Amino acid sequence: MDCRLEGLGIEGKHCQITNDGRITISALLPGKLEISGNPVQTITLDEDVPYPMLIGATCFFVVSTKDAQQWGESATQWTWLAFNGDQEISASMSLPQLLQTFQGDAEPGNISLKPTGFFCQGFPLDILSQSKHGNSVGNSPAMSTNSGPAMPGASGPKNQGAYTCPWCWWKFEAEDVKWVANHPALKGDPLLGADSYLRFLPNRFTGLKALDAKGNECSEIACPHCHFVIPMTMLRVPQHLISLVGDAQSGKSYLMTVMTKMLTDSLATYYDGYYEDATPGLNAAIRDMIRTMFSASNINEGLFLQKTKLEGEMYHRLKRNGEDRMVLLPKPFIFHVSSGRSKGMNLVYYDNAGEHFQPGMDSSENPAAQHVASASGILFLFDPFNNIDFRRAMKCQQNDDPQFDQKVTGDVMAIMSEMKNRIQKITGESRLKAPLAFIVGKYDAWGGSLLPEGKQFFESKTLGGLNAHAIQHNSDLTREILMQHCPGVAKMAESLSDTVTFFPVSSFGSPAHRVEFPDGTKMNIPDPEQLNPFLVDAPILWLISRFDPALVPCN
Repeated sequence: MDCRLEGLGIEGKHCQITNDGRITISALLPGKLEISGNPVQTITLDEDVPYPMLIGATCFFVVSTKDAQQWGESATQWTWLAFNGDQEISASMSLPQLLQTFQGDAEPGNISLKPTGFFCQGFPLDILSQSKHGNSVGNSPAMSTNSGPAMPGASGPKNQGAYTCPWCWWKFEAEDVKWVANHPALKGDPLLGADSYLRFLPNRFTGLKALDAKGNECSEIACPHCHFVIPMTMLRVPQHLISLVGDAQSGKSYLMTVMTKMLTDSLATYYDGYYEDATPGLNAAIRDMIRTMFSASNINEGLFLQKTKLEGEMYHRLKRNGEDRMVLLPKPFIFHVSSGRSKGMNLVYYDNAGEHFQPGMDSSENPAAQHVASASGILFLFDPFNNIDFRRAMKCQQNDDPQFDQKVTGDVMAIMSEMKNRIQKITGESRLKAPLAFIVGKYDAWGGSLLPEGKQFFESKTLGGLNAHAIQHNSDLTREILMQHCPGVAKMAESLSDTVTFFPVSSFGSPAHRVEFPDGTKMNIPDPEQLNPFLVDAPILWLISRFDPALVPCN
């Protein structure tokens, strides 16, 4: 005997549960087994779908799942609603609280209770209030039957496999990938909550698309550990993680925005390629900022608000299957790059706030910068206005840029030193193997005054290739300027990786303007009418050429 129930209306053996690859429940007493409000003789359970079961006066949910632990943990957090027929008649609350609100009612009538967000049939109030388990559902252990091998995050191995989730950074195998249900009745996921569609392991397909428990075609897949949606392309093309590092005032948001716009155009024009969102809607904040920056007719059309929106979406909290805590991680921005010469790749960008590289900020609860050590490439953005020595050199030549009004608030040497310490701690190596593009930003503010007389920077894009000589020339010249005005910065940058190249970049191509908004906020923002980006796409094209020379050949 696998399960013994004692209570009203229970007599003898009520049902039998068998497993021949799928879970089947067969009634042994006619009319004594109800599932989803209907008497059944035999039912085969779809995976990861909760079925409300009534045996005698005992109410419970039965689920065929490989994630028994997660379902059990989720059930302790459920809130419930009361319905009179189809009409909702209560607020959402815990089951004991909801039952208490109906105590003393002589006629429960047609009232039923069910978990918030569930589209299944509810349990009758008169029976649920008598159920032995009715007042302790939230604290009851999960009972489950597994219909296959253990899933990562349940009793099987976790954080192992050929693929790495861009959201939670745990590894998995292709066969562990879950699909996202598409039928409205399948809303409610044990990890993401009642507002998210159920994630499930499919056993039915039509063509290349999985069918959910209600027969709807599904078009999205999800990580088996955190249940966040991942790109379809990540199972068939390489994925490269790119860490964007810089202090809070360096302009990373603007760099990401302008780089996305420029790279889309450059790949199409020079390399017959595409640069597109890997998952529709995932990069909406960047797309909105591109639209605002490049279509604005004047300086006041919402640039500050869009920048704030983008910065607000740089981090997110999530819970991984089998863990009992939330972790704070950088939010990925995922793009797919391809051309006729290459099967392509996914580029996964992470923006790291400079304060997360301060000593003591890299804890198990806030591991927001640990991925730098395992990234495929690093974009380090150096703000010349936030370095005492470089700033002094620029100010000797000019003093009308509004960015001189800002105080020096960061220490790029401290950020790089902490990066180096973490690299050694995590990898055991003194340097990164991944290439590092050290970007000296805001070229429009220093190029005219600090560039040696008679020297200039060159465009590195050529039709069908990347000019290696121009890349090296620009790097040598940028390094020369750094060595003259802040040599410690240049040497520290070179100590971070076996491969370091320096890039001069300007996201705007013209000086920023100081603007005061109606709420009194003051901000240095670009003038849309003067946008003329300078070599913004060079660093990422250089990285792409190292990841896949067939996609962007370096000549």
